[in-house]
Amino acid sequence: MCGIAGFHNPREEEPGKVLERMLGRVRHRGPDENGALLDNGVAIGIRRLSIIDLSTGQQPISNEDGSITAVCNGEIYNYRELTNWLSRKGHAFSTRSDVESIVHAYEEEGTQCLKRLRGMFSFCLYDKRRRLLFFARDRLGKKPFHYYESGGRFAFASEIKSLLELPFITRGIDARSLAKYLVYGFVPAPRSIFKGIKKLLPGHYLIHDLARGTCRTGQYWDFDYSLKDEPGRGEAALEDALVDAVRSRLVADAPLGAFLSGGIDSSLIVGMMARLMPASRIKTFSIGFDEKAYDESEYAGAVAERYGTDHHMKVFRGDECMSVIDETLGRLDEPLSDPSLVPTYLLSRFASGRIKVALSGDGGDEIFGGYPKYCIHRYARLYDSIPGFLRKNIAHGLTALVPLKYENPVMNNKMRKFLECSGLSPEHKNQLWTSNFMAHELESISSLAGPQDLDCMEEVDFWGGLFRGDDLIDKMMYLDSKLMLADMYLVKVDRASMMNSLEVRSPFLDQEVVALASRMPSADKVRGLTTKRTLRRLALKYLPEDLVYRKKTGFGLPIARWLREGRIKQVEEMLACSTAPFINRKAALGLLREHKSGGADNSGKIWNLYVLLRWYEGYGR
Repeated sequence: MCGIAGFHNPREEEPGKVLERMLGRVRHRGPDENGALLDNGVAIGIRRLSIIDLSTGQQPISNEDGSITAVCNGEIYNYRELTNWLSRKGHAFSTRSDVESIVHAYEEEGTQCLKRLRGMFSFCLYDKRRRLLFFARDRLGKKPFHYYESGGRFAFASEIKSLLELPFITRGIDARSLAKYLVYGFVPAPRSIFKGIKKLLPGHYLIHDLARGTCRTGQYWDFDYSLKDEPGRGEAALEDALVDAVRSRLVADAPLGAFLSGGIDSSLIVGMMARLMPASRIKTFSIGFDEKAYDESEYAGAVAERYGTDHHMKVFRGDECMSVIDETLGRLDEPLSDPSLVPTYLLSRFASGRIKVALSGDGGDEIFGGYPKYCIHRYARLYDSIPGFLRKNIAHGLTALVPLKYENPVMNNKMRKFLECSGLSPEHKNQLWTSNFMAHELESISSLAGPQDLDCMEEVDFWGGLFRGDDLIDKMMYLDSKLMLADMYLVKVDRASMMNSLEVRSPFLDQEVVALASRMPSADKVRGLTTKRTLRRLALKYLPEDLVYRKKTGFGLPIARWLREGRIKQVEEMLACSTAPFINRKAALGLLREHKSGGADNSGKIWNLYVLLRWYEGYGR
């Protein structure tokens, strides 16, 4: 795992110094080594976190004659198979690094080599003979890639903070991206919060022609839900594919372990690890909270005891969590409103003192249908079929049935969102059910959001148009994988772990596992009120039934209650005193007052605004 950065700017007089500054901003991503290549206006570099081939795997890495050079953030899990194949083709390897396999695969097959790579990655490849830069991002978007292109200048980086070191890149906020953040809770790719800075979409590549000064992007992979296996026959194949995905992610020349939350996904991964290696050598890490409604540590402990892992667990008090909120948010390049960023950061910090690589259960919900909202779509369709005057009376009754709770307020806004989204398309419902603000609320809270910015569903419509399949639940999982997973949850894990120089690997997001899950009929994943049906049946081979079928808790913080009790004092201070010109402070404080009085649960909206303002204080000005 690493941080990469670079640029093409023939007018730059001190490219080495500029590149050094860019790499310095992502030192946390790669504290072990740094490397650079400067050639005829091209500058590419890396900060390396050494995981594979500690002795000879320094980057940049070139082919035999130095005509092709690469830097890569991530891991290629099938590099040994690729190395054997390429060696038989006559390629000479000078290292045992996984990154060298990319160089020779490109030398052999050009851009088509992407179809052979199995891993998580974003890389830059410099083809000196053809005078081009070739970039690619992994299929699911586990590793980030940002870029800027204008007026003959081109720059790229793992994190935006590196790009902001370049004098020709401004910090102007993109109004449309701001509106999308307020609705989604993140800025969906290919946009970023800054004007001119873009994100490469997952499963895409980019070619920058140095001679012509042109850029073009293309897609090399996508989900395919159009082909289906026979119902009920995917369990054995899934076990084989998932065990193989876990096995491939155990390859490391550095200390390795696993995150263990006590949920079905991470617990199953640990169970499979114990099948592949002595359990006593598996270091597992969990954190707990003194807030009972948010504490799953007892379940994690039970799994660790079942397998006899070397388990490490730490319980955090509320004041300890609150003390790192600003520390964590202050290091984000762009706002990200998922409150679980904070516990993910705490878990990564706790684990990083003992390991450099952690396996996790990320992606299980999106790939195997783990979210309860997938079960709700059929009820939404039924509700929409009721005449409008009856729906209004039903809405009042349903709202009265759900009392306001602050212990773990999962239901506080669910019913309100369900009712508010009545009449919308299933695709828009699916996204807005998890949103903070609705588009019609933006004008009252933000002065930057004009009428042209209020259509925030264009990304949903874009991906919906690319969906290959005919099943509604499959389509919702596809949309969540393209948006919530790629642009929020994987970003959260990447930033929180890399702030602590820790690599996180996700077996559920292995391309073979994803392909197999896509071929499963949706009823094998979601039926009635049961989610993850096939995955749960598989998990029963490894885990006790009460854990496999227990209610989903989630991984977060009691933001709603803390805000009501005034325990996060910096939030009220920020809302009242922020210099951000684009937020209506009066409206923001009104949301806080209503929340503290118990009139409504506005915690999601308030946290969304606080994250935005905290980000603006550090990066937006």
